[in-house]
Amino acid sequence: MLKKILDYLKNNKIFIDLKQKKYNDLIRNTKLKKKISILFLTNHISQWKYQSLYRIFSLNKRYKCHVVLIPDENYDKNYNHSYKFNKKEFQNLNIDLISSYDFNLSNWIDLNEKFKPDIVFFPRALNKYKNKYSIHNFNNSLNCYVPYSLHIDNNDKIQCATYFHQLLWKQFLPFKDNLEIAKKNYNADNVVITDYPGCDEFKISKYRKCIWKNNNFKKVIWAPHHTIEFYNKKNFFSTFLNINQQMIDLSIKYKDSIDFCFKPHPGLKEKLYMHKEWGKEKTLNYFNFWKNSSNTILSETNYQNLFIESDALILDSVSFTAEYLYLNKPLCFLTKFNFDYNSSLNIIGIKIFDEIIKAFNANEIIEFLDKSVLKNDIVTIEKQKKLLNRLNIFNHQNVPACENIYNYINKSLSI
Repeated sequence: MLKKILDYLKNNKIFIDLKQKKYNDLIRNTKLKKKISILFLTNHISQWKYQSLYRIFSLNKRYKCHVVLIPDENYDKNYNHSYKFNKKEFQNLNIDLISSYDFNLSNWIDLNEKFKPDIVFFPRALNKYKNKYSIHNFNNSLNCYVPYSLHIDNNDKIQCATYFHQLLWKQFLPFKDNLEIAKKNYNADNVVITDYPGCDEFKISKYRKCIWKNNNFKKVIWAPHHTIEFYNKKNFFSTFLNINQQMIDLSIKYKDSIDFCFKPHPGLKEKLYMHKEWGKEKTLNYFNFWKNSSNTILSETNYQNLFIESDALILDSVSFTAEYLYLNKPLCFLTKFNFDYNSSLNIIGIKIFDEIIKAFNANEIIEFLDKSVLKNDIVTIEKQKKLLNRLNIFNHQNVPACENIYNYINKSLSI
C-alpha cells in the first residue's frame, strides 16, 4: 500500500511542482560550492552525444566531471562484457569510463553516495530503473536531459513529455519545433532550446584520421535500422530484410570507385541472431563480408569520425537523418512499399522527409550514387542547408550547442 501511495505521489502534478521548487533550493546551495560535481550517465558508446559538453565543462576548474556506464540490456545482457567494450571506446576519447557495478564487491554502486553529484545528465528517460539509476534516485541534483538521439519519429510524448521529462530541472532540446511538441503535452517550462550537442563535432572538426580502406574512393555509409520485426507497423522503418543482398551487390558494382561502410544500429545484430531466416552463423558471415572486402568496412562503434570522413549516407535509421544534415553532404533515405511515413514521423521528421532524396529500390540507389556521390550535387546540398537553417532558427549564428548549454548553466549558477 505504501509503495502504491509513493508511486502515485511521484506521478502527479503536485509532486512535479514540489520537485521544481526543490530545484530552486538546490541552485542556491550549489552556487556556494567551490567544486561542482557533474555526472554524465551513458548506456553505450553509440549513444554518447556529449563529448563537446563533457569537454567544455571539464575545462572549467569549478566543475568535476565523471562519466558512468549504466546497464542497458538492449545492447548487451552481459554488463562485464559491455563495460570492457565501452571502456576501450571511451579511452579513445580520453575519457576514463567508470563502471556502475563494483566487480570486487559484486553489487551496484550508489552513485549519489560515491559522487554526490550536483548536476546529472541523462541520455534517455529513466523513470523506473531496477539498479537505482532513475531520476527518483537523484533527489539532490539538478537533473538535465540531452536526448541521445535527434528524434524525428512520431513518439512525441515518450521522447519529451513523460513524467521523467516533467521532473527534470531542464531538458535541452535542439529545435523550435521540439518546444512546440513538448507544449502540446505539458507546460514545457523546463525546456531550453540549444541546438544539438551530438552534432557539435561536425561544426568543430572537419577532418579526422582516415579509417577507410581506399583514400581516393568516394566514401558512403549504409546505416540500417534495427526494426525488422514488422514490415508495416508504425515506426518500424527498417528495410534491411529487403535490401541486404542488393547492398552487397552495389558494393561489388562500385568496387573501383566507392568505399562502403556497413553501420548497423547496435540492436540489429542481436535481432538477426534470433530471426528464423538468419541466425548467428548467417549474421556473422554477413557482417564479415563488410569487414573483409576490398572496398568495405564494418563500424559498430562511435560514428562521429565516420560521418566526418564520409561523402554520403544511405539509411533508414531515422535519428541519423537529421544529424547528417549538419555535414552538408548528400543523404538518401531508403523507403518501402505500403508504409505510412507521415504517421511514423513527427513534425520535424515530415519536414525533413519532404525535402531529402529517397530510394525505393537498387536502381534508385544507383541513381543517387551516380548523380549525388560520384558527381557534385550542389542543388541537393543547398536544399539541405536551407532545410537545416529553417529547423535551427533559434541558433542562426550556428553556435555549438555545448556552449549554449554551458552558458545557460553558468548563468543559472552565477558562474
